Amino acid sequence: AVLDYVAASEKVTAYWQAQRIQGLGEYAARRTEPGSPEMGPDGYARDAVREVSWHLHQSRQTVAAQLAEANHLCRYFPNTLAAMREGRIDAGRVSAILYGSRDLPVAVLPEYEAAVLPGAENVTRETLQGWVREARQRLHPQTLDERHDQAMEHRGVWFRPQEDGMAELTVHGPADTLLAVHNLVQEWAKHLKTRDGETRTLAQLRADAFADLCLQSHANAAAASTGGAATTHGEDDGDGTGLAGGGLTGEVWGGGNVKAFVSVTIPLATAAGGDEPGELDGYGKIPADMARRLAELAKTWLPVITDEHGKAVMVAREM
Repeated sequence: AVLDYVAASEKVTAYWQAQRIQGLGEYAARRTEPGSPEMGPDGYARDAVREVSWHLHQSRQTVAAQLAEANHLCRYFPNTLAAMREGRIDAGRVSAILYGSRDLPVAVLPEYEAAVLPGAENVTRETLQGWVREARQRLHPQTLDERHDQAMEHRGVWFRPQEDGMAELTVHGPADTLLAVHNLVQEWAKHLKTRDGETRTLAQLRADAFADLCLQSHANAAAASTGGAATTHGEDDGDGTGLAGGGLTGEVWGGGNVKAFVSVTIPLATAAGGDEPGELDGYGKIPADMARRLAELAKTWLPVITDEHGKAVMVAREM
């Protein structure tokens, strides 16, 4: 009975969130004057954000994002909004669908919605995000390589203070590089966890190992033995296969006996210079150039024969 109550509360919450979105979308539509110099880039008057911010007592930055999302949802995703109003999907799933539609041509948005909305209420948000990436890749007029080149212009690191002497560090960069860094940190954490007397959790060890990977990259990783951090370092032998740069090898050394791996599946045509995306294990589709860069650095190959649907039908001996 308690779980039924929680489920019902989720539906009611989704309904009222949909009503709020509908109201913001309606307000944006009423503040639309085509050709007016007062129009903003999102299709409604520039003063709309200021007015909503004043009425809701929220910052303009917060309101700007909410108003733009509501306007986009009401104009181009009627079925998604209806599903939210019916309590079938929550705000998190709606945000995932909208995020994947960014910079898609308006003409393909109905097909995009039809591809990602059915069944969205029956899967996790993470699974839905996978559907979104696949649909966006299929419908986007630009190749994945072109979009990746544009996205690389926005890579960066952000620091956010938190309470109780803590902080967050966010890194936005190429998937192959960051996945290799994550795998290296994970392997070091598991390695340190096996030591006698180690009481830190894996999450704590990952945080400590990452800090030392950045701050003490030239120290001996195996020497760390007391609280705080475990020292790790990557290896760069001068040929671009270290921790820095545009891509990482399949194998990254973290000092001592710790190594991390990344695996990539690359179509034969792509290896020969084609444009079909590769598949980075643990992430998904990656640009052809990135896949080739990883493949060139691979120490081993495992040929796989697939059918017309991309399903493996035969695995050859490791090369």
